[in-house]
Amino acid sequence: MHMQLVVVSSSYLSDKVVEEEYFSSDELTYLSGNFQGNKLRDKLLGRIAVKHSVSENDFKKVIIQYNNFGKPVLDISSMFCSIAHSYGLGIAGAAFFKIGVDVELIRNHEESLLRSIASEEEISLFDEENPDTIVTKIWVMKEAVSKALGVGIAYPFTDMKIEKDKKDYSVIVECSKWFAKVFLREGYVIGYCYPYEEIQKRIVKITYLQ
Repeated sequence: MHMQLVVVSSSYLSDKVVEEEYFSSDELTYLSGNFQGNKLRDKLLGRIAVKHSVSENDFKKVIIQYNNFGKPVLDISSMFCSIAHSYGLGIAGAAFFKIGVDVELIRNHEESLLRSIASEEEISLFDEENPDTIVTKIWVMKEAVSKALGVGIAYPFTDMKIEKDKKDYSVIVECSKWFAKVFLREGYVIGYCYPYEEIQKRIVKITYLQ
């Protein structure tokens, strides 16, 4: 079994793509009535990504709802999905097992943010990188796990522990362990996670729409 990860850049958006391929008139009315400007753009990118991750066509028929924690839920009851967007890039993952995704643009951050979400031991795992990349990678990994848990960013990042095994990372949360992967693309950090015990069985397929 595999996880489908779709990454959509803002250059992919056009009136034809939005109106004719991916969104019904009701869905567009809802989105445009609740979001404007860049927020609307990013919402569209995230939804295009998740629709593309679960279907090769009939994108308009993919219905996205949200639970009480803001976690996206598909009308395909047995399938899990996760959506994220940041400054003109949208991503989504879908699979028949628990997953989480996140994306963040690498920006300048106060050092206090890094210290508030990670221990010195965790920070040392990334000692060859600049602080802004480190804080973004840590944030993306921990937020992806929070999404996989189904609670969004409600779970304290300080209660999660990042470990490293050769080139791979894992995130420990209470009694659970999650495989976490992060990579850089055009100034963004993209990340995904799934249960660590499934690591040998899972293949991640990545599609870029731009």
